[in-house]
Amino acid sequence: MTTQTTQLRAALAVPELVTYPELCSLTWAVSPAGTLTGTATLHEGDGAAVYACARLMGGSVTHRQFTGEQGQQRLAAQLLTSWRGVTVDVWVSYPQPQPQLAVQSPADQLAGELRASALAGGVL
Repeated sequence: MTTQTTQLRAALAVPELVTYPELCSLTWAVSPAGTLTGTATLHEGDGAAVYACARLMGGSVTHRQFTGEQGQQRLAAQLLTSWRGVTVDVWVSYPQPQPQLAVQSPADQLAGELRASALAGGVL
């Protein structure tokens, strides 16, 4: 298959992909080699668009963690697959979710301290 045919196939896939609302955060481009690339750099949210692509096209999503330009921790999710005879490379960069801190009520905190004291041999 010629490079022009590969580029044409990739270009013809774009109108279909933009009809999926879950893929609206992606910017699509066709490389000179005919690879269809979807990318997004998000300031909030997650890599849901990559998983939507994986459900549509097949393939597995990989992740890597990195430090952004302003020192924030970020994740990059990537899908590299073949769809309808076209090589597709989709990646999304997004902020790493912060761990959820468990918030205890004062009563729960006191109960936990009393249990710890009792286990340590303290007097209730």
